[in-house]
Amino acid sequence: MSLEGHTLSPDESFGVFNRSSGTFVLPALPFEVTALVPITGAETLGVHLGKHHQAYVDGANRLMEPMAKKFETAVEVISFARSIEAHSLLEQAGQALNHAFFWTCHQAAGLTRPDGSLEIAINGKFGDFAGFTDAAIALGKARVGSGWIWLVADHEGGVRLELTRDAETLLDDPSLVVLLVCDIWEHAYYLDRSSDRAGWVEGFFGQLADWSMAKARYENGLQREPDAASNVS
Repeated sequence: MSLEGHTLSPDESFGVFNRSSGTFVLPALPFEVTALVPITGAETLGVHLGKHHQAYVDGANRLMEPMAKKFETAVEVISFARSIEAHSLLEQAGQALNHAFFWTCHQAAGLTRPDGSLEIAINGKFGDFAGFTDAAIALGKARVGSGWIWLVADHEGGVRLELTRDAETLLDDPSLVVLLVCDIWEHAYYLDRSSDRAGWVEGFFGQLADWSMAKARYENGLQREPDAASNVS
């Protein structure tokens, strides 16, 4: 069954947008700050959330404040920023939303693997989980600078990896079901492993990624009819 048009439901802002106030807010983490050790240390997590993510939330709100327009969703902000080529707002809002989704992609540190229909799709594309991990690491190494590695499903139900630069987001793309994302900005890993981006990518997908959540998003996309899809968050 087609997945075309399936991205976010109207209320799926991952806790980063307050519809009543029309502003971005810092979401609560869905896990304890020590839950991701040893892949992500508590200090890294504190800096990542409390300094970097908070700065994007504050930056987006500051740029939205003088605008007469009232926003209802995070994706509405991003779409509006694209339409008027407001690059600073697009960057801040994109980073605020990307990070909020990134936090939901974690589970407590431990060996994790995809299963069920998502495992079948990943094996069909990459051969096996090791092939998937190798491809993700290669993408991370190929990016000189900051960005995000995304696992997405296309409108045929096949999966692939996508690499975006800097603050670019795929969460407003109506042709994709976004399953997981790995932050490859240095602030995600440098306190724990210096410049070892490959080790971070391997650790994220192999020990931190919430594959149960990813499978649920994948299967939900397969079960929904295209006409029922929503493109806003």
